[in-house]
Order: sequence, then C-alpha cells, then structure tokens
Amino acid sequence: MFDPSTEELIRHAPTLDGLDNNQLSKEFTRIYTTIVAARMRLRDLAAQPDEGDESRAETLSNVAKEMKFLRELASTQEALISVSPSREDRRSAAFVAATAHYVLLQAERILGEKVVSRLELDYVSPEVSATVLFMIAGASADAAEMAGEIEEDFSQSNSHRASLLAAIRRFAKGELGYIQPQSEFISTTSDGRKSIGEAIDALYHLIYNGLAALAAEMLGDADSSSEAEFARVEALCSRTIGSPYEGQTIVRVLAGPRHLAVLLKILAGDFPQASVANLSPPNGSDSARWRRGVRHISHRRPYLWPNHLDAIRSGYLDLGTSAAISFPTGAGKSTLSELKILATLSKQLDVVFLAPTLSLVDQTARVLAAAFPDADVEREYASDDPFGFEAVRLPPITVMTPERCLALMGFEPKLFESVGLIVFDECHLLHAIDTERGKRAVDSMLCVLNAVELAPKADMLMLSAMMSNATQIAGWLQSVMNRQCLALSMSWKPTRQVRGCLVYPRSEVDALTTLARSLKAYATTSVPPQKAKRQMLARPQGFFGLKQTWDTTNRVDYALLPLLDRPVQLALSKYWKLTPNANNVASAIGSAAVDHSSSRVLKTLIFCQTTVNANSTAEYTRERLGKNAIQLSTEENQLFDLALQEVGSADSLYIEVSPKKEVTSSALPHHARLLPAERHLHESLYRRKDGIHVLAATSTLAQGMNLPSQIVLIAGDSRFDAANNQLERLQAHELLNAAGRAGRAGESSYGFVLVIPSKVVYFDDSVGLIHHHWTSLKEIFSQSDQCLAIEDPLAPILDSIHSHEENHVAADYLLRRLPVGESDEETETKSRAILARTFNAYLKGLSGDQSWLESRVAAAIAAKKELADPNEDSDWSNVLAAKFGIQASTLRSLETHLQLPPSDTSVNGWTRWLFDWLKSEPRAFIEMTRQEGLETLFGSKFTALTTPEERGEFAIPRLLPLLEAWMAGKPFTAMETVFNPSLKKLNKCESSRDFVLRVLPDIAYIASLPELVCRASEAIDETWLPLERLSGCVRDGLDMLEKLALYQVIGRSGARIAAHETWGVCKFWTEAAPPNEGWKTLRHRVKEGWEKWNSA
Repeated sequence: MFDPSTEELIRHAPTLDGLDNNQLSKEFTRIYTTIVAARMRLRDLAAQPDEGDESRAETLSNVAKEMKFLRELASTQEALISVSPSREDRRSAAFVAATAHYVLLQAERILGEKVVSRLELDYVSPEVSATVLFMIAGASADAAEMAGEIEEDFSQSNSHRASLLAAIRRFAKGELGYIQPQSEFISTTSDGRKSIGEAIDALYHLIYNGLAALAAEMLGDADSSSEAEFARVEALCSRTIGSPYEGQTIVRVLAGPRHLAVLLKILAGDFPQASVANLSPPNGSDSARWRRGVRHISHRRPYLWPNHLDAIRSGYLDLGTSAAISFPTGAGKSTLSELKILATLSKQLDVVFLAPTLSLVDQTARVLAAAFPDADVEREYASDDPFGFEAVRLPPITVMTPERCLALMGFEPKLFESVGLIVFDECHLLHAIDTERGKRAVDSMLCVLNAVELAPKADMLMLSAMMSNATQIAGWLQSVMNRQCLALSMSWKPTRQVRGCLVYPRSEVDALTTLARSLKAYATTSVPPQKAKRQMLARPQGFFGLKQTWDTTNRVDYALLPLLDRPVQLALSKYWKLTPNANNVASAIGSAAVDHSSSRVLKTLIFCQTTVNANSTAEYTRERLGKNAIQLSTEENQLFDLALQEVGSADSLYIEVSPKKEVTSSALPHHARLLPAERHLHESLYRRKDGIHVLAATSTLAQGMNLPSQIVLIAGDSRFDAANNQLERLQAHELLNAAGRAGRAGESSYGFVLVIPSKVVYFDDSVGLIHHHWTSLKEIFSQSDQCLAIEDPLAPILDSIHSHEENHVAADYLLRRLPVGESDEETETKSRAILARTFNAYLKGLSGDQSWLESRVAAAIAAKKELADPNEDSDWSNVLAAKFGIQASTLRSLETHLQLPPSDTSVNGWTRWLFDWLKSEPRAFIEMTRQEGLETLFGSKFTALTTPEERGEFAIPRLLPLLEAWMAGKPFTAMETVFNPSLKKLNKCESSRDFVLRVLPDIAYIASLPELVCRASEAIDETWLPLERLSGCVRDGLDMLEKLALYQVIGRSGARIAAHETWGVCKFWTEAAPPNEGWKTLRHRVKEGWEKWNSA
C-alpha cells in the first residue's frame, strides 16, 4: 500500500520492543484492509437483522483487537516526540503515530459515532494531534484529511479552545487567510475569580496566536515568529512547586497545552520551507507579478510536497528548462504545472495547455481560470471552427486538444511566436496505440514536432502518471529543443491504495462446477435457465497485497478477508461454464460499502468495460440501495433542465429526478453517451458528501478526471474485441490507471481497490493454491503506476512505408501531413527535418542505428512523391493538404464545387450544398471521419461494407436528415424517430446521442473546409457569411446565423434548443440585417435585440 519512500520513512521510526519496523507498513495495510472489509461485511449483515449474530460478534471482536494495538502504537510514538522534540527520527515517529491514529479512527467509525474534539488540561483529542503530526512528517495531504475530523463545539463556555480547534483544522486544509491573530485574552468567568480552567484557556489562546503567526509566515510574512510563541507556551506549562521531601523537586506540568505547543513548535521550525508563498521569483520574471501569483495560488494550495521541493531545487522553474514529469496519480502534477505557468506569465509569455479530451479541456480551463484570475483563459469548445482564431496573438492561457493546436499551427503559425510554455497533460496520448483506427497519437506527435519550430521561446512540460520512460522523453526533448529538459520521476505519492483480487473458496467453486454439470445433464434446454443460474452462489473474499506492488508470492505478503456474509450470484455461460457475473457482483460489494447510519459514507467507483455494463451496474446498485432523496443545488438544477430540454423526455435521461427536483437514486452511470450537461450533473452529485454514493463508469473517467473515491472496483480485467470475436486482456496501464482513482490527496488519502477478474478465481488457503488467472493479474500489479513506456506513433507507420505495405490508412495520412515546399528539393528538406526530430529517430541515434532514419526518410519522401498526382503541379491545395492532412484532390474537388454555389445561400442551403458535394466524394468523406463513430451509429450493416466508397454511399444520405433535425432544434426524442421511423421504444435515444457526440464533430470539421478553400484559392473571388460560420452552426445545431450569434451571447454551452426558442421571441426586438453585414455587426445587432427583449 505504501510507496517505497514512505515505507522507508516508516522503517526509520523509533524502534519498540516486540515490533519489527520492517513489517510495520504491511501491518498498517493489513489492519486497514481488515477494517474496510469488516465495514462492508457488517453493512451486509445489517440487511439481515434476524441472522448473522455470531458473524457480527466475530467481526467486531477482530476489529477491537486491532484497535488495541493501534492505540498503543500511536500513544508511544507520539510521546517520544513530545519528550524529545529534536530527535532526528521525529518525522518518522510523527508519521507512524499519525497513521496509527488515522487507521484507528476508521475502526472507531464501525463501533459508533465519534465525539466532539477536546482540548483539556491533560488531554488533546487524537484527531487534533494526528493532524499536526502529519504536517510534521511533511504529509500535508494526510493532515488535510485528518483535519476534517476535528469538530469544535462553540456552544460550550471555552470559546478559546473552540477557536483553536477551528484554526488547526483551517491550517491543515490550507485556509491560512482565515486565521487572524486575536486580541488580548479575555476571561470567560462571570465572578472574576481565577481558576485552573481559565489558565488553560489562556494558554490555548496563546497557542492560537502562535498558529496565526505561523499562518502569516506561510503566506510570506517574514516578520512573524511563531516558533518563539510556542516556546513561550511550553515554558509556561511547566512550574516547579515546593516538595515535602528534602532534596527533591516537583514539576507541575499542564500536559495538554504543553504537548500541543511542543508539536507546533516542531512544525514551526520545519514547515515554512514548504510554503508556496515563500518561493523566490525565477530568473528573468517580473517579481511583483510572481509574488501576486504565488500568494493567490497559496490560498488554494499553500503547501509544497516533497516531490515539488525536489523539482524546484533542480531548477524546474527557470526559463529555458523543460521537464518530463512522471508522478503517480494525485501526486501533485497540477501544483507544479501551475507554478511553471505562473513563471511563464511573469515573463510576459503565453501558455498553451494541451488536454486529450474536451471534458478535460473544460475541467482544466476552469481550474486555471481560478488559479490565474488576472489572466485571460481561452478554452476550446466543441463549436469552435477548427481553423478559425480571430487574433494576432494567443491569449495568456489557451487550453485545447492537440488536434485543435495542430490545426492552428497549420493555419496561424505566427500565433505561437509568443508562447513561452506548452503543457501536454496525459502525454501518454503520444503512445503508439491503434494508429490504424485513429489519428490522435499521430496528430499529437506532429503537434509536438511542429511546436519545436513554431514556438522557439517555449519550454515543454510533459505530464503523465503512467510514463515509465521519462528519462528518454526528457533526453529526446532536450536534443530537439536545444535546451535543458529535466526527467522528474518519483514513485512517492500522498495517497496509497490497498489492492486486492476477488476470489472464492475453492471448495465452493468446485461444488458449483459439479452442480452445473448435474443441472446440465438433466436440463431440458441447451442453455442454462434462470433457475439454474440462481443456484450459482458463492461467498466473495478479497485477496489483498500488503505491499504497494504484488511483487512476491510469499503468503505473508497477502491477506485473505471475507467481504460479504451473504453469497453472491455467479453466472453460467451458454456452455454451462461458471462465469464471474462481474458487474452484478461489483454492485453487491459497492452497495455493501454504503452505510447510511455512518457519519461518513465511502464513495465507490465501479469501472465497467462497456456503456451497457455501466448502465446495468448502476441499475443493479439502485435496486439494492433503494430510493434516495437528494435535493438538487441551483447549478445542478440548471444542468438537469438543460439536459431535459435537449433530450426531450425525462425517461430518456440517465438520471431519475422526482417532481420535487430530488434525485431518487444512490448510483448513476458515467460514460461516453452522456451529454455534457448530464456528465457535469452526475459528477457534481458524486462529489457532494450528501450526494450519490456509487458511480458506475467506463474508462472515459480514468482519463485524468478528478473525483473523490475511497473504493474502486474494477468489474472485469478483459473486454470484448469485436474484430477478433473474443475477450482481450486490459493493458497494464489501463488497470493501474483505474486503480489510481482510489483515494484523493486531502480528501481520502487511503484507497481500497478490488479487481473482479473476468474468470472465477478460486483460492485454497490450506495448501496455498490459487487459480492461474491470478498470476497474470500479478504480472500487472507487480508494476508501479508508471508502467507505460511511451513509443513513437510514427515509427510503425514509417516502418510500414519502408516495407511497402498497402492500404495503410495511417501511412497515407502521415505522408499527406509532411510539409510541402515550393520545389521538390524544399519539400524533401522540410520532410527530412521533421522526421529527424521524431522520438524514434532520437532512440535510433542513441543506439547508433543511423541507417534506420536514413532508410525511413528516403522511403517516406519517395512514397510522398508517389502519392502526389503526377498531372498536377504543387499549388495551394498541396500546401493545405500538408497542413491539415486532407487529400489535395479533395480540396481541388471542393474548389470546383464552390464555383457553383447554391441559389439558397442560407445556412440550410449551404448544408444541403455540402452534402451534395459529399455524395460525389464518398471516399473523401470516409477519409475525413472516424470510423468508430460511424460503426457505432450504423451497426453491422455499415461494418459489413468493405470499401470506403460503399461506406460513404451508405452513410451520407442517412446522416443528412439527422443533421437537419439537429440544426432545426429538434430534441433527441424527435431525432431518434428521424433516424429510425419504425422505432417503437426510444430508450435513452442512443442513436441520437451517438450521432451528436461521436459523428457530428467530424461533420462540423468537414463543414469548415469550404471556407478554408475560399481563403486559399484564387479561383474563388466571392465570400458568403453563412458559409464562413457553417461549421459553428453544424456543431451547435443552429440553422440561422442570428441563432448562432444569440447562442454565443447567451453563453450557455449546450443550450441549443434554448437558443432556438429564445430567437423565436426576441427576433421581434432585433433590427433587420443591413446589406453585406459582417459577423461582428450581426452579433452586435442580435445582442442589442436580446437586451431589448430582456428589459421589455
């Protein structure tokens, strides 16, 4: 569970009799796992009140034994620090004591509600001391979580103590600005007499002011001296009194305030170096801008973690220093990237932040807008024209996908001249995966290669939790950028996960196998009936690794624990073979983690392998947990109304909301078919402490989204490969990335991960025998989170060109993307230059294999010449083809079609004109669209077609009616019947969702091409405003330019139908369009009309 550096910290704690520090980290893991499993089991037992008394008593007894050990360990290590605060092993002792307190608290939750925190003459509540101990150990994220357990009571007379408790909680959570010094101590006694209680209040009052001084130091106030304040309290807490025994002295100690003062004095001596606000300005930056920036960042993230400090000491923030950062999930990459962004802005340079998906673009833009309120943050929207950017310089911060960035590089290369930093988040997107079916990795690599040339001032920041070869990536960047590039790779992380595999007793699996054979022998059907399946019951157990990785086969490194008291139902395949029923079993375990009677509900994230599985798992869980009543917040209400308006029926949403606007479920799905409003709504409800408890998600959520989860259940380690008609094992980085979602720094430092294998895994503890499938899982979980060696996506494509492979779609795409010059010689020079900068070229250079590069470059240049039309001279179309990866012949065909514009030049007229052209170019349509989206939408009839021409001819006429319904403002329920008029049940409008979310972006991209050709071709001397804005109208579903302008004025992303309806009423207030109206004039005219309607 603990990473190697944390294990080392634990090993160096003061040694105690009878305790082996080398085994202590495993002991913590075992106890924590026992407690979480006990909590699940007790919740399951609570559902059967008339049964299981013996199991309940046994479980509670086991927990009580663990609690005794934890109390002794915590109190001993804490005492050692208190009596010897300067000892060299104080950080280790502090971490061990605080961790024991933390795990003990998890056990206490099982036995009853916790009491209000106390500060007394001789007592400090363990959650208070543990919070300070974690900070002494440098574990500020653990401290922030523990601080959430501090609960003061202002209703009592000792308000001074309550104020101090609140201040400690705020300090640990980083809310330093709220801790202001208090005035002189004012007695709270009514009769004016002094008392010991009043003296204790006064001492805690002094400690409060010391903490206020420490908060000021952390915020950059160099004049504060908190350490002296705490030393003063420590001195006041000890007083020599007379002794009746000659030659002896008696020292009276006020143990409670003294102990707290000593701990805080240790903290004051060590902690200020971990302050964000105290960071010195990097070389060449505006110091005033830097100071403002770090103070603002420190309001949210005031503390630096050990890995942050290591990076900064290595020169990470210096101008001209790039970095490849491979920290595990939740290990503070965001803090480092924000500091690097601030350093760049402080030098008056711009920042480009690349995120792999639009949902991550949205999340990142919101975070950066909050972190840098005085900088303009521009983000990519789904409605953006991929080639349009109406500015001469990028905003200070631009957040977009690599594909959008690559398009801008081709169309407006000068925009990147003032860029000082390019951040590539989730940079493992570069890895060479599935280049046949997608161009994302290729586009991402081309984006990086072009950035080297177009942004000469820019540092590069590559971020990934999975990258195992950060040193290679750093070396490559350093070689092509001619500037220092650091490789920052650490296994340390502020969170930790206990990881296990679901197993069943071998005796029960053998019995079920025998039973299945017997039932099959007497069955009257060839496939198992439901009655037979219902008999496949077994008791689930967890086989948990006690180390961070499963790198041994020693039984002592694993713990076997019962998870539920009741058996779960497995399944039978059509061949009567026992199967794991992973989604239903995950639902049963996830439901058992929800205890409404507890003060803290464990949030459970269930990863499913398909959208259908995520929906069914959420439904299973809803049935188990029963009805809920979660009141929607104002923002959630708006999201729900927006989603309902778009879809058209509450029955077709993935959430159930009562007429009182209450969510009736404790579980919801999360997958690629959710509309943005639905996705934000589901995520918001999951983030809330009083929201839903279980989220059943597909792998889309594992892509960097930050949602607090204490428990992660991975329902199946395989997925169905339709191409080969069989199950395929999930890759190591997929499983480990999903597991990394358990726990979140400052919210839940400990996570619980359970893999439910795609085969029924048995375990026989009497002989130490486990099913062979576990061995393959062990190979994955024996690795660290950084398990993916990023490979160059261009390398296999260049190899295929060199070996003259035919029909390699990615090869044609790459060749079209290679730069074009005014002559063959210039084209060859530019192509050679960009291919020489590739990652694989660097690796081959290191190994001395220069021949690989020479042969691949020569083959690529020759193939590019063959790809060109020998009867056509190089012109604007070849240049655009190289910039945007489109066939030059396609662009010339579009130029010809533009010379015959439609008679109806409205948005609808141009849309039909565009589809008339596509019907004449079916192959080009297929080349410009992602086939996965079309295959999902059209199904087997489409996938059975083999040639691009056949596929295009099938898809184009079927897409136009859907697009017209979308642009007319029809809800999804109406679009669904347009797509399939014979449809009898709408379900969730899956076809409309697939069209809008997976196919529409490609159509909008195609809709932007005519305007691109108009700008580049000398043969087109006319412009049309509807054509210029056609892409935006297609993406946003609007059939008039005025509606597009209104959509942008309203500023609500996704409010398509609202824009249609609002224009219907506010067009009366809008002036008529003047002749030859430009876009800015039109937008201003619509805005004025909208404002008149609003004020009428």
